[in-house]
Amino acid sequence: MISREYIRRILREEVESMPTKFRYTTMKPFVKGATKKYYFNDIVPIPDSSPIPGSIKLEGPDGNFIFSKSVLKLELDKKRMSIFQKDFNVDNPEHKTVNRAETTGITSKNIKTALEKAFPQYWNSENAIFSAGLRGVYTIGSKINEPEQDWSIMNYFDTKVEIHDLLYSRYTEESPDMDIVDWMADVFQNDDDFTDELVKRQWKSIENGIINEKKAIEALISKKGSGNVIVYPFGSKMDRFGGIDVTIDGVNYQIKPLSGYKEVDGKYVVSTYGMRDYTNKTKLNKIVFYNGKTCLIFDNKNYSVPGKFNAIFDEKPEII
Repeated sequence: MISREYIRRILREEVESMPTKFRYTTMKPFVKGATKKYYFNDIVPIPDSSPIPGSIKLEGPDGNFIFSKSVLKLELDKKRMSIFQKDFNVDNPEHKTVNRAETTGITSKNIKTALEKAFPQYWNSENAIFSAGLRGVYTIGSKINEPEQDWSIMNYFDTKVEIHDLLYSRYTEESPDMDIVDWMADVFQNDDDFTDELVKRQWKSIENGIINEKKAIEALISKKGSGNVIVYPFGSKMDRFGGIDVTIDGVNYQIKPLSGYKEVDGKYVVSTYGMRDYTNKTKLNKIVFYNGKTCLIFDNKNYSVPGKFNAIFDEKPEII
């Protein structure tokens, strides 16, 4: 039988042999409800000529830090570590994170321009129905077996922070003597392996939402019993700018995933993903939260959005 002392010794040796200094690429705040953390991403161990017992050093674009091992959560398999913001602020009360990708020029506007430069043959200008964007390359339809859906997955690069960070990491590795838009266009056009990885990451983040949205629309149509339905295709201005996924009997709906909900002091707290305040979308009537079993329908009014994972509504939902 293996003794507890033996296990403790093995664990102690593992901790002692762990690197004491890392380089990170990005430092990102994370907030979900009452949980507030900082994540240090793409960490790589580097030599440490003067290790401090019980401590870990971090070096990167947002600053150099020294933390006690006890306040860090290391996920070496995911190449990241995290720390609660309250623990971080003890020694760094005035620290401000900087969006390095943005200051380099990796912005939504520049990414769109780079995509147009990289694939001019696939670029379509805005018209009465669709927003400007790529069609016919890396399409959503190829993923969901609907060839008519030719809106490109790459069109979502402009808003996804992870894509911006990956571009920034590659940019700092190469340090090219090029305009940032020209460099991104060159990468999208000529670095197939890297672009494939970007598309893979982007698809992973939108796949479940697309599937959930399709099932939610089916549930709404079934429960509402209407044949007067307009489902807006990917890339439509009603979807991208109006926040409207489907119209049923003249009522416009936005659909979000549902993780859970509860009533607290007469208010309804909904756990979701990708939530934002839609009250400025004047044509949007209802917000739907769906998880395959439960469908909540709220009016697009009288709610607050503490973060992208939560919404708090003042009024009771319709449940179908």
